[in-house]
Formats: sequence, structure tokens, C-alpha cells
Amino acid sequence: MERLESSYQQLIKATKTIEVVLKKLNNAPSNIKEDDLRILQDSLIHRFEYCYELPWKYLKLYFEEIFGVELASPRKVFQECLTQKITDREETKKLLSMVDDRNKTTHTYDETISDQITAKIPQHYAIIKTVIERTKP
Repeated sequence: MERLESSYQQLIKATKTIEVVLKKLNNAPSNIKEDDLRILQDSLIHRFEYCYELPWKYLKLYFEEIFGVELASPRKVFQECLTQKITDREETKKLLSMVDDRNKTTHTYDETISDQITAKIPQHYAIIKTVIERTKP
């Protein structure tokens, strides 16, 4: 249980970093330079990448310790959230959409894709927060 608590605390700390950049983007002046905006978006995507990794790994550990279920991939972990009634179908769809967006950030760099993912990160952040609140050790 100590590993689970430690993993949870690390996850909470990391997700707060997304919140910082989201606030900066929301409060950015309308005349922000394109380069400065792109830097903020790149920062947000980078933080999303590691804030994606931590929740699924935390949940993997959670399912092992709480339910004795071993899972090996993000998709399986997020599907198990539905099985264990941590999420409903709509929330599970959002988690699985997050997997797809994470894969896009890793394997391609295209400003259009970057803009699309940046726009979806607040939704991803919200579902991450919801799930971690429901699985607090």
C-alpha cells in the first residue's frame, strides 16, 4: 500500500503542472506572439505526455493491489476502470481517446495535430482528475 500511496502523490504533483500551463494559456493576451503561443502549447503537450503515463501506471498498480488484477497496457487499464465501475462508458471513451492522442504526440509532429490535441488536453486533464479522485488509496 505504501507504493500505491507514493505513486498517487507523484501523480497529484505531476497533474498540477498541467494546470499551471492551462492557466497561462487561458490568461495569455490576445496579441501573444505566435512563437510564444507555440512554446506554451508545446509545454502543455509535453506535460500531457508524462501526465498520461503516470495515471495509467498508477491505475495498473491500483488494480494489482486492490483487486489482484494484473494488466499490461494503458488500454486494458482504462477498460478495467469501466469493469470496476470507476468510470462509466462515456468516461472510459474519454480515457481511450486520450491513449490515441498520446500516441499521436509521440509519433508525429504536425502543427494541425498539435493544435487539435492542445484543444483536447483540458478534457483529458478533467478525466484524469476525476479518476484519480475516485481511486485515492
